[in-house]
Amino acid sequence: MVNKDRFIPAILIVTYIAFFFYTSFEYLFIFSLFIFMIYDFIYSKILTFKISIFIIFLFTSTLIFFGSYLNEIQLFLILVFLILLFCFFIFKPYMVSLFVSLNILNFFFICEILFTNKKLFFMIIILSFINDTAAFLAGRNFKGPLIAPSISPKKTWSGTIVSFLISFILLVIFDFNLLFSILISSSFFIGDLFFSYFKRSFNIKDFSNLLSNHGGILDRLDSMFFVSSVYFLVFIL
Repeated sequence: MVNKDRFIPAILIVTYIAFFFYTSFEYLFIFSLFIFMIYDFIYSKILTFKISIFIIFLFTSTLIFFGSYLNEIQLFLILVFLILLFCFFIFKPYMVSLFVSLNILNFFFICEILFTNKKLFFMIIILSFINDTAAFLAGRNFKGPLIAPSISPKKTWSGTIVSFLISFILLVIFDFNLLFSILISSSFFIGDLFFSYFKRSFNIKDFSNLLSNHGGILDRLDSMFFVSSVYFLVFIL
């Protein structure tokens, strides 16, 4: 039996990604991702509504006033600087400030990959979904010992190894060198565990219910967190 609560959102996600892959609305795509990310922050009570609105204001005003005069990397460096500065001054809880700041910084990495290599950007998204699905199915069928039960109570060694191998093989097939393929395949797992640690710290299961049983946009981007950072450091800097 197909689980409609998971299948229908999955179809919507694929349609959403396919639309932006075959069109040239990159700015609309990153703006929508940013709004979804802010929704997750509000829903999970990591940020208040007023602070979130102010961050959106910084984001949109930067795009409007500087978008025509700066290239993408200059534009987002300014944007990230403004928001990070705001986050560190406004948040007293260390974990909240760190998590929000890291996500906004990573959002910049994700956007720069999109503008630099659109096809690779969407390939990374697809790989992250394949990685998550492979880890889930392998873990459920093979079971075995858990990796870090206090952080992620369902993450098994079997699921992690299978998902790593699948991601690694696919990257090699797409002509990436062995070292980069290993780094990216490992980053999927590290990013997922990293976000699980913060969710346990915030005492939440999912960041939101935006994607039904799939959680929120942050639950979908967790595997990409270190992937985008690795790619940015290796190929863009």
